[in-house]
Amino acid sequence: PAMLRRAFLAAADRFSPVRFPTSDLREKAEVLLVAYARAFAELADPESLAAARRRRTAAETSRVGSRKESSEFFRITTDLLDAQTQFLEGMKRFEAADFRAAVELFQYAYDIEPQAVYGAWLALSRYRANPHAAAKTALQEIADAEREAADCEEVHAFRGEIAAAEGMHALAETSFTRAFKLAPTKTEYVDKAREARRRGERV
Repeated sequence: PAMLRRAFLAAADRFSPVRFPTSDLREKAEVLLVAYARAFAELADPESLAAARRRRTAAETSRVGSRKESSEFFRITTDLLDAQTQFLEGMKRFEAADFRAAVELFQYAYDIEPQAVYGAWLALSRYRANPHAAAKTALQEIADAEREAADCEEVHAFRGEIAAAEGMHALAETSFTRAFKLAPTKTEYVDKAREARRRGERV
């Protein structure tokens, strides 16, 4: 999935209509971009890929093509290129505790549009999916997201969550305190900062 996503994003960047100076070239670029998006949609979704293979097998057997079926399969919307759509879908997977799927969707959203909030959710999902192996990577992703926007509440709150779980009490306290400064109505950050301080004092 990661290689597929990178290949699609590279093609989408190469054939972005805004890169071309004339309307004729922009129209041709749009056609190519839609073709790549169709291919990406087929390869990225296991159910769609299986359905396409079944249709291909049936067509080869009967030699009867169905243009209607093909057009329905290849119907594409701009959702594939919309970071917010991918992010919202990732949130649904996260809330359902399907953290691995959430990682893929948040990664896709962040690749399309590197917003700090997308990177923060990506890091937390990665950690939740594999807390024993992903702590270092997740904290690095948090740092990357912070470079995009240091005033992102989720960056500090999620760093606090990961640091607290990993026994990094001083970092957790600092992170929750910063999150509270950015969102002063969320008093739970104060409670979490105090708890991190208490745990740090016991060590």
